[in-house]
Amino acid sequence: MLDRARAHDPGFEDIAIAATAAAHGLTVLTANERHFEPLGVPLANPLKQLPIIQ
Repeated sequence: MLDRARAHDPGFEDIAIAATAAAHGLTVLTANERHFEPLGVPLANPLKQLPIIQ
């Protein structure tokens, strides 16, 4: 994960969240997928599941 982080240059907070999730076998829930995809952790965007309000 550290090599991926170096190539992507995410912030410390994103690295800490990704490392914690990876260490505990968790999925990161975030609307900001582009920060976590390069780090290789499982992620889900909970906002993609919301219905469209018209």
